[in-house]
Amino acid sequence: MSSPNAATAPQRPNAALAFMPEGYSTRHGKLMGRQSATEGFLRAMIHHGGVDRHIAYALAPQAMEAFEPMVRALGGRAPVSVIAPGNIAALGRIGTLLLPQPNLGEHVALRALARAERAFSITGITHTLSSRAVMAGIAGLVSQPVQDWDAVVCTSQSARAMFTTLLAAEEERLARRLGASRFTRPRLPVIPLGIDTASFVFPPAMRAQWRAAIGAAPEDFVLLHHGRVSWHAKAHHWPMLAALGRVSARMPPGRRLHLLVAGWSSNEGQEAALRAQAAALCPNVALHRAGGLQPERRPGV
Repeated sequence: MSSPNAATAPQRPNAALAFMPEGYSTRHGKLMGRQSATEGFLRAMIHHGGVDRHIAYALAPQAMEAFEPMVRALGGRAPVSVIAPGNIAALGRIGTLLLPQPNLGEHVALRALARAERAFSITGITHTLSSRAVMAGIAGLVSQPVQDWDAVVCTSQSARAMFTTLLAAEEERLARRLGASRFTRPRLPVIPLGIDTASFVFPPAMRAQWRAAIGAAPEDFVLLHHGRVSWHAKAHHWPMLAALGRVSARMPPGRRLHLLVAGWSSNEGQEAALRAQAAALCPNVALHRAGGLQPERRPGV
């Protein structure tokens, strides 16, 4: 690995990844969608990015030694450079800092403090938006030294609409309170999250194995629901359960409807609530659970 205090100027367009190990791995800690997305992004950049060097900007000293092993584990063969925290000059030689989050505030402020606003752009991406901390961070961008060459990639039109609504509300508040009239927004391109389709090509026998494992007869219907069981952070299950209750009442004789919920829950209360709701809303549907925290049971990891 090259010197951690300086990244060699790449020969091709490149970007430094703002890096903490837990932000790019699904193999430890709580498994979240954002971790799956960023791990997938790193894998895609390694295999399809066309870069001649993999570059990380460590967000803490303890992250500096973790980047190269992670790149190698994902199949990266190109040289690796790790930039030490706060080394803004090195980022200027790269040209772009990629953040795995929508809140650019801390990093644009540090860049301005180093008088390096024209040295490199900062690009983030939307993941979770409906939390108080994230919404406050987005609104705070209005008064941060964001530049027109910065961006936050929005993974859907809905995410972009929410982002612009928060910015507009804060701009209106500052205009009314302070008479502010000039605001700079980051660019907000809409780019849906991609997936590595090759990771989701399964052997034909796997379908039969799973149907046998849950006791589904050949003529039964099986519905798969994938995602964390978390009422406050993810979609609630009750609309699906209520719909399945109606469908099961119309099933042909001799056929049964199975629901396989794949995803982990944070506590026993969530798990018990899911089972109680299924019993109340779709009692004739066979409910099955599968975890997902085990790496060997997840594709592409």
